[in-house]
Amino acid sequence: MLNIEGVSKTFENFSLNNINIRLEPGKIMGIIGDNGSGKTSIINLIMGLYKPSSGKIELNGNNVEKDPVGYKNDIGFVYDNLSFYPNLKLRDYKKIVSMFYKNFDEEVYDMYFDNFNLDPEEKIKNLSKGQCEKVMISTALSHHAKLLILDEPIYGLEKSVRKELIRIFKDYIKKENGSVVISTHNVSELEEIYDHIVYLEKGKILFNLKKKDIVRDFRVIRSDSETLSLMKDNIIGIDHYKRYSEALVNIGESEEIRALLRSADYHKIKNPDIEDLIHYYQEGGGVNA
Repeated sequence: MLNIEGVSKTFENFSLNNINIRLEPGKIMGIIGDNGSGKTSIINLIMGLYKPSSGKIELNGNNVEKDPVGYKNDIGFVYDNLSFYPNLKLRDYKKIVSMFYKNFDEEVYDMYFDNFNLDPEEKIKNLSKGQCEKVMISTALSHHAKLLILDEPIYGLEKSVRKELIRIFKDYIKKENGSVVISTHNVSELEEIYDHIVYLEKGKILFNLKKKDIVRDFRVIRSDSETLSLMKDNIIGIDHYKRYSEALVNIGESEEIRALLRSADYHKIKNPDIEDLIHYYQEGGGVNA
């Protein structure tokens, strides 16, 4: 389990403030936000490349200060590009990365490498983006990591390649009882696969929600202002139009709101997608003409 508790980090022109995240084994978490929101900073903190100004980060009860080698061996990281010597052949790349991990499993690496139809004689500079992703995934999964971190992992890839990689992520979770963190600004990549979503804005968490809670408790409701006013204490954000209003509502335990919804036109009620959550949490009542 990944546990980030009360973490803050101050940089020269930016700071992360009181970040709290818990990710259970077997789950996929999306960390989203605009460029400069703090996604990369959190990833670097999780990987032990930065030390928090305050708070703690643990993976399965371990931390980078207590056991730096063991901690980092439990993390597999996939960058948004393969930044390695461009003229290096893949067979030599394997020799180098195998020295980085005490639990490197050559059999597992070769299995993924062969399944991806990668050529060990090919040079890194000649690989497509999809092939680079596959090389990095082969590496990340070759040492039985408990946490897989992906930075913009499937953005810009062909649909067939994206589906293949998503299948591999899910297989990894089952085999290793591991977890996946995906850092991206492209929320459409996450919609079908996430279990947990964290949205960052200027170094702070704007919302931190589990998918099961979103499905159970959150609705986007289109109605008249009078009806929505009955739900005012549960409204996250609202848009006012000429003939109606629309709001994101956290129903929670409110039986009163559930009764109102049962009598409402179901065509005017929907479960929010990630874009809805971002809009209503971020705008919080922006008025549209």
